[in-house]
Amino acid sequence: SNMVNMELFVAGTWASLLSGLDILKCRSIVDPQCALGVVNVDAFVRHRSGHGMDPNKKSLVVARLVTNTPFVQMHPLDWNVNALIMNGILGWKFFVGTHSIFYQNSVDSFTVSRRDLSDLQSTDYPFLLSNANVAPEVSWHPFWESIYFDTETSLAMTAYVAIDDGVFSTPSIPTAQAQMDHIYRLNQENGCQGFAASNAESLIQQYLEVYVDN
Repeated sequence: SNMVNMELFVAGTWASLLSGLDILKCRSIVDPQCALGVVNVDAFVRHRSGHGMDPNKKSLVVARLVTNTPFVQMHPLDWNVNALIMNGILGWKFFVGTHSIFYQNSVDSFTVSRRDLSDLQSTDYPFLLSNANVAPEVSWHPFWESIYFDTETSLAMTAYVAIDDGVFSTPSIPTAQAQMDHIYRLNQENGCQGFAASNAESLIQQYLEVYVDN
């Protein structure tokens, strides 16, 4: 209900972490040599959202965890460098990825990876993957979200990967339906009207009626 006069800009990116033409370029986020990568994305988002000067313009970036570039693989922090750059420097709030990330921390018993991902695991920078089910004994459990509720924009973000890994994945469509119903009920409880609908209608039914039937 507080979003009526708010302009929201949501950006999704698969950009790399290295933001210059070579490793010596783009040494700060205001360097004019920043022509590529996540810094360029951040500059574009800040421009579109008024550089934080207009309280009625908000932005949110949905960024994929970068794992297989030479920069990440050669960096001393390994995959943890994602948190340093995208959260620590740019202030992005969460990251998305596939179910395979749940297997990657060396403290878990999957014998898949020797990586120590403890610096990537943070409640301030959670891993968003909606069609997943993570047991409490898995190290990622406290740092994973199936729905990300952003207090600044009042958005509820979800991310689905259509992969059945046999351990962590859940069916995408039933999971999405349950989560949309949950969001819808929360909106009702907090006085947010959204689409005009009766209590019996779910968000996914509204979506089908508005975008599919038409």
